[in-house]
Amino acid sequence: MPRSGLSISNGTPSAQVDWTWIQTLSPSAASSATTTGTLPVYDMYMIRGFLIINQAGEANILARINGDTGANYYNTYWNNLTPTTGAGESSVRVGTSRETRRTLFEIKLSGKTPATAGSFITVNGFSGTEGGSSVLIGSEWQGGNAVQVTSLTFLPSASTMTGKIEIFGRNTL
Repeated sequence: MPRSGLSISNGTPSAQVDWTWIQTLSPSAASSATTTGTLPVYDMYMIRGFLIINQAGEANILARINGDTGANYYNTYWNNLTPTTGAGESSVRVGTSRETRRTLFEIKLSGKTPATAGSFITVNGFSGTEGGSSVLIGSEWQGGNAVQVTSLTFLPSASTMTGKIEIFGRNTL
């Protein structure tokens, strides 16, 4: 089902950009949430959601592409304007949840790695916590040449999570 939005150029609305809803994940006290079946092929995916880590204290919300748990993720995130870089990590950091507060996030994800060297998928996201800090994320997944995104998994770094994740797809104009 397409969901439309307007793009804005110089303050003036322009052509509509249609995103097609793919599926919704609704984890409830879950240790992970994975897309059902193989994702349909799109040039780009948008993932929007909110999650709560079910514990007091801080924990990260993580994402994995195509079930890859290898050291193929390269993350840079800015928390309160302070950059942190991690190379060779086992997941993308989507956000941080503190003291059972909701983390809101939006991710834009390329649908396929390039066919030649430098094969990576770029993940750009923004996450914010209620009453907490905001996190801007820029990540790369180096999963091989010409690899299509087929699944996404979300998981907490500790405890369990509850919330909702919506996944959309679109092809370039």
